[in-house]
Amino acid sequence: MGSGIALKNNVIVTRNGNLIEAYSINSDGIATLSSSFTIPNDLGYSTYIAYGDYILVSLSNYSNFGPSLAVIKLDGQGQLKLVDVIGLERQPNAISTEGSTAILGYPGTKQLQILNFSE
Repeated sequence: MGSGIALKNNVIVTRNGNLIEAYSINSDGIATLSSSFTIPNDLGYSTYIAYGDYILVSLSNYSNFGPSLAVIKLDGQGQLKLVDVIGLERQPNAISTEGSTAILGYPGTKQLQILNFSE
């Protein structure tokens, strides 16, 4: 397992390189893989954060958009699915989230960007 963060409903999401995996934890404490999502190598991911139902992944090279923010949702059955990709003007170095609001910080500036996302 790579780096991980616990989400709600006894699900743990981990990242190992470009693979994001969701594991459901049963009442005996046993983890079972419930879903996985691969970020293609050419997208150049850097930062990711998980909170509640969402995982946000900062991408440095999404298609013709350049820097972008991928929004991945963890549904009630522990399944991961890409719900949106938001183009950004530049690559953030810090991401935070609350519900369906992302707060992005950028290097060399005291300015924050607030994005609202939904399905």
